[in-house]
Amino acid sequence: MNLKRSVIMMICCLFLCSFTLPASAKTDIAFNEQWSRTLDYSLYTAMSTSTGDILTISYTADEEQLLFDFYKLHRDSGKIQKKLLLKSGYVFPFKSEDGQAYLMFYDTKLMSLVLYDENLEIVWSLEDENYLMYLEQAMFWDVIDGQFYFYDGVNLVPMLGFNLLGEELVFPAIVYERPTLTPCVGEDFCPELATVDVDIKDPVRNINQTVTLEPHFPKDHIVNFVSVFVYNWERYFDAISYDKVDFSQPDRYMMYINSVHKTDDTQMTHRFIEFNAQGQIVKEIEFGKDELYYDFFSTGNRFAFSYDDQYLLLNLDTMQLSTTTLDSDIAYSSDYEYPTYLMTDQSFYLFDEGYALGKQFARQHDERDLLTLLNDYVLLHSFNKSVSTVAYNPKTAQIVGHLKQAIHFLDVVETGNILAHGYNAKDYSYTLTMIHPSTLQAYEKNKTWTITFSQPVDPRSLNENTVYVVNAAGERVNGLTFSSEGKKVFVHAPDQGYTSGEMYTLVITDAIKSTNGRTVTSGKTITFTVK
Repeated sequence: MNLKRSVIMMICCLFLCSFTLPASAKTDIAFNEQWSRTLDYSLYTAMSTSTGDILTISYTADEEQLLFDFYKLHRDSGKIQKKLLLKSGYVFPFKSEDGQAYLMFYDTKLMSLVLYDENLEIVWSLEDENYLMYLEQAMFWDVIDGQFYFYDGVNLVPMLGFNLLGEELVFPAIVYERPTLTPCVGEDFCPELATVDVDIKDPVRNINQTVTLEPHFPKDHIVNFVSVFVYNWERYFDAISYDKVDFSQPDRYMMYINSVHKTDDTQMTHRFIEFNAQGQIVKEIEFGKDELYYDFFSTGNRFAFSYDDQYLLLNLDTMQLSTTTLDSDIAYSSDYEYPTYLMTDQSFYLFDEGYALGKQFARQHDERDLLTLLNDYVLLHSFNKSVSTVAYNPKTAQIVGHLKQAIHFLDVVETGNILAHGYNAKDYSYTLTMIHPSTLQAYEKNKTWTITFSQPVDPRSLNENTVYVVNAAGERVNGLTFSSEGKKVFVHAPDQGYTSGEMYTLVITDAIKSTNGRTVTSGKTITFTVK
């Protein structure tokens, strides 16, 4: 049933999509390139170590196996400190609570599971052909209290785990049963008389019992979907909706019920029910009279979603529902890949209580943008290499600078830097760029920029599409002129000059050529303010 599938996917997204915005703020920031390094093949992952060095994994295919290159890059220079070549296996990157980075690799030929620390030194190595079966089933992995856990894709419980000594963890067999509906006599479901039986198997609280709830089902509706989950526990009961949630109050269980009218499947209700281990309903909240066309989002113990041009935020600690009217028609709703925003026709709305709800993170021109949340910035970026990345203050939504274009960004919190990742389709490689934020420098309004390249520049490659300046709103500045002299390119300000007090970004694209027709740069941006 398509309707049921869509609801299930929405609920799945509700529990999967979780994020938290930071509270720090900066203004007038320049994002200076600290170092840039290009590595072969595709990027599998990159993560920072506890010291701010970078662990990165490249991968490519050789016949029928994957080849992995592990690199450790120096935080200040990007120099390769160590490299490992591994073949034919599975890679699992970990980050522990203390910031330590780990890489776990299972070699399918040697049938060995190896744990590497952030210096790419072997911590331990175990040989067991049965590990492969578990790892192939692993839905996700995590580090909790210094122990490594792999979770299966069916019940979403730990099925394999190790400590730092390489000792295998033992997990008790736990079976979760979905809540069952008790219908009336016959095949028809009678909502006014129906009950919901919930099997509570909670080894943490030593509870193993069945309770019967009597929710207030809408008349003439049939139940389409039921999900039950608990507070103060690591996993949800329902296998398609899971997450780690830390709620403060014990003995609180939540049930989500979706019901649809018998004859009109556009009439749909959504209900959250709070109940206890004795089956007593504490509170019910009903929202929405129709199908929710856009995804749910989760912010810890807050559930956010859009409905009927409204932004709704449900606080499960207090069971309070608040609404905010959106200022424009919804044009696009995020999917699982980019779960941190809702994009309207001109604006981005961040789904987190207290952080720039309704503030605009937008461009003046038409671009399919992505949003990345870092420790100190909200980054608005595009797949279009000619469009620079805009950095915002996460609380005020004010533009604070522009970054070099990239596909993904990593917050290197240990050093306060930003690692940008861009893919190079021409030579099947990727480039990592370490960006250092600093206070912007102010220049005269008639500033002429001088860019020096490693080779003489073909002046025919200099035009408004290869070199340009954008203002804080992302609009291009008209009236720029260019000249060149050997390896130097000069970018002259417009006749009227730049506007005092404003912030601009000079964009040098990779379309600039040398006199022999070769590319002389992978692209560069310079952000500045005007006195």
